[in-house]
Amino acid sequence: MLSTRTEAMATGVSVIAVDFLDNGTKELAQSKCCMVNDPNGSPIASAILGLLDDEETRKQMRHNALSPARKCDWDIATDRMKGFMVAVVNGT
Repeated sequence: MLSTRTEAMATGVSVIAVDFLDNGTKELAQSKCCMVNDPNGSPIASAILGLLDDEETRKQMRHNALSPARKCDWDIATDRMKGFMVAVVNGT
């Protein structure tokens, strides 16, 4: 799930995402690193304004975002792919 959301999370930026069918935002919300809104303007604007006024929530979201974003590191991803390919070649 490498995406703009993941890049934002990796820098510790709070993420406010729109919930579309199968776009992965609900999974991010479960880790409490982003806010998920219905895809219309009013709730999104309210979430942005609320987050701007709530420094503690921004800090907590930043903390929660950095850990899952680190799992998307290219070195980690290539090591996982290498392990997968070795297992396929070895038939395990």
